[in-house]
Amino acid sequence: MKNQKILYFQYLLLFYFSIFFFRGRLGSDDLEVFNLVIAYKEMGLSLSDFSNFIKDNFEDKKLNLEYFANTNSLPDFKTLHVRFIWLLQSYFIISLVEIFQLSKDNFMFLSQYLCGLIISIYTCLSFLLLTKFFQKSLDLHLSVLLSLLIFFGTGLISFFTGSYIESLIVLLIISRQLIKNKYFIFLIDYLILLIKPYYFLILIAFSYFNLSKKNFVIKSVYPIILFLSIVITRQILFDVSYDQYTSDYSNFYLSIYFSLNNFFDLLFSFGYGIFFTSIIPVLLIVFGYKKNKTIFKILAVILLMLFFSLFEGNHGQVPGGRYFLPVIFIFIDEFVNGFSIVLTRYKTIFYTLILLLILNLPTLEYRNFSLPQYHKNSALTGISPKILTTKTGHEYPVRKIYFNHVIFANKVLISKINKTEFLNFGEYNLQNQSIYPMTGIARVIYILESDNKIYKDQIPKFLNKIITLLKFIYFTTIISFLSYLIFIIVSTKKKI
Repeated sequence: MKNQKILYFQYLLLFYFSIFFFRGRLGSDDLEVFNLVIAYKEMGLSLSDFSNFIKDNFEDKKLNLEYFANTNSLPDFKTLHVRFIWLLQSYFIISLVEIFQLSKDNFMFLSQYLCGLIISIYTCLSFLLLTKFFQKSLDLHLSVLLSLLIFFGTGLISFFTGSYIESLIVLLIISRQLIKNKYFIFLIDYLILLIKPYYFLILIAFSYFNLSKKNFVIKSVYPIILFLSIVITRQILFDVSYDQYTSDYSNFYLSIYFSLNNFFDLLFSFGYGIFFTSIIPVLLIVFGYKKNKTIFKILAVILLMLFFSLFEGNHGQVPGGRYFLPVIFIFIDEFVNGFSIVLTRYKTIFYTLILLLILNLPTLEYRNFSLPQYHKNSALTGISPKILTTKTGHEYPVRKIYFNHVIFANKVLISKINKTEFLNFGEYNLQNQSIYPMTGIARVIYILESDNKIYKDQIPKFLNKIITLLKFIYFTTIISFLSYLIFIIVSTKKKI
C-alpha cells in the first residue's frame, strides 16, 4: 500500500512538472508536424496517396495548404519521411481530442498544447526512470542528485520545456537498459532508428560488450538484422528516391576543412562543445570507466560525432548538441560507478559538480541559442529572424566565451534581477525586455506583465486575473526545488 502511494505521488509530480516546464506552445519542427497531420486528416487521403500528393504540390520546397494552423512553419517534402514517428504520435493525440470531444471551441489550441506537452512528459519520465535505475546502486536521495546532475547540469535541461523529439530518444535509450526481454529491446532499437537512423552507430556498441573470438559471429548478427529491418521498413513505407528529398540536405558538405571545424566545435566550442557544456557527464565517465564496455561506447560516440561533423548546424540550437545529448545515456553504468568513486574519494570534485549544476539552472529559462530572437526583439515584434547557414561560417558565435550557455544565462538572470535596461554580448546589444523565458508559466507572466499586444490575446483571459497566483506557484516551485537540492547536499555531506 505504501509503495502504491509513493508511485501515485511520483506520477503526480511527473504530471505537475511536465506542465510547469512545458513552454506552452508549438514552435518550428513540432508545429511543422502538427500542420501536416491536420492536412492529412482534412484531406481524407490514404497514406500512400497523401505521400504522392505532397511530393507533387510544393512551392519553393514548402507545402502550402489552407488547412495549416500557422504558416510560419510549413511542412516540406521530407517531413513525412524524416519525422514519421513524430507524425504518428501527433495523429494519435489529435484523434483522441476529436474522439472524446475534449474541446469543441478550442480544438486547435488544446490539440497543439497536448502535442507539445507530450515531449515534456517524455523528458520528465526519463528523469524518473533514470532515478529508478540509479536506485539499484544508490539510495533515493543520491539517485535523485545524480539524475539532477545529468539532466539539470547539462544542455539536457532545455529538453524539459518541450519541442525536441530527441526527448523520446532519451526515454527509449534509458528504457532499453531497464528491460531484459530481448524482443522488447529489439522493438526499442527499431523505434529509435525509425526516428533517427544515425543512432545505429550507438546501438551497435551494446552488441560488442565483452567481445571475444568465440562470440564475435553471434554478436555481429543482431546489428545486421536490425539494420536490414530498418532499411526494408523505410523502403516499404517511404519513396525516398525522388530528387527533392535528397537535394534538401543543403547543410551537408564533404569537405575536410569544414568537417574538422565542426568536429572541433563539437568538442571545444564555448557554445555547445562537449568539454564546456557537458563537463559533469564527461568527468563521471572518466572516473566510472569500465573495462571491455566503455571503450566500445566511446568509439561509437566518436564515429557518430564524425558523422555529425559533415553537417552545418549539428548543434540543433542546444548547448551540448541536441542530436548528441541523447547519446550520453549509453553511459549510465559509468555514471553510477563514477559518482560513487567521486563521492567517496574526491570531495572537491563532488562539490565542483554541485556548483556546475547550480550555475546551469538559469539555462532552463534563458538560452544562448535564442540570441538572434532576443536581438531582433521577436517577442515584441512577432517576427523570427532568419538564421544564416554557410559552409565556412557559423550562424551563431559558438566560439565566443560570452555565448557559453552558463555565462549567457546567468548574465541575463542578473540583469533581470537588477532590472538593467540593456546588456551586451559581444557585438549584440540586447534590450532586457526582449529576453523572454522558456517555461510556459514564466512566459505567461512575462507576456501579461509586459502587456505584449501580439501574444496577450492568445492567452486565456482568466489567466490575467490570477497572475499573482501564477507568480506564487512559479516561485514556490523554484524555492521548493532549491530547498530539496540543499537538503540532499547537506545529507550527502554527512555521509562522506
